[in-house]
Amino acid sequence: MSKPRKPTAPNKRAATNAVERNRGAGPAPRWISIQSPKGGVGKTTLALNLAELAARDGLHVALLDTDLQRSLTKWHLRRPEEARHLLLLTRPLAEVEEAIQELQQKKGLDLVIVDTPPAVEYVPDQTKILMEHSDLVLVPSTTGSADVESVIEWMGLLRRRNVRAAFVINRANTRVTTRHADGDEAAVGTLSYRDAQRHLNAAGLLCPVPVRQFEDINNSHGYGVGVVEVRGAKGADDFESVWHFVRNMAEVR
Repeated sequence: MSKPRKPTAPNKRAATNAVERNRGAGPAPRWISIQSPKGGVGKTTLALNLAELAARDGLHVALLDTDLQRSLTKWHLRRPEEARHLLLLTRPLAEVEEAIQELQQKKGLDLVIVDTPPAVEYVPDQTKILMEHSDLVLVPSTTGSADVESVIEWMGLLRRRNVRAAFVINRANTRVTTRHADGDEAAVGTLSYRDAQRHLNAAGLLCPVPVRQFEDINNSHGYGVGVVEVRGAKGADDFESVWHFVRNMAEVR
């Protein structure tokens, strides 16, 4: 179980909500940031699919792209006209304070999802601001040993700062096929997945459903849509389960 946030955080959130209600703007949006010191763990893919699922549930969603590579922004530019609207703000992590202020001026937002660059530890002051402003930090990892070691260290930092956070195993190969001498095939969990699951679960809260590795997830990105927008695509169910977990953890209403 993750540690509760600092006593001041809920009070600040409650005070902000009260001010917004007095202004007639409604409660302040919930903030979910996706952070990892490692690149290539699927932060952008997680961000865009969670945003689409939140919008499908009727929430007004903004995406904040703080990665200088602008992968999320490029994806957003490719979105077809008929796709569900997702507000996008592109700002470097160094300007996260300005980005927070700008999004606070947007009326009617329910949720902000932040995609961050790799090596967030090299901008510690701005990363700390984002951590403290987030209602939930998601820390994705593949099952690779280097990724697992890196994100466990990051989770340690989050826990020391009393930030509500959870791991998500991404790009997981949870099953392999082995052939027995009699010719029968049996699917078993891979050792790499089981080891990653065990280590991450010991270090912090772990989303119980991994996002598995499917080509459909990668292929959908080039069309400006999430895999959850493609009927019958493999991997959509995984993201839906992660969204249910995230919505409960971040108390998104």
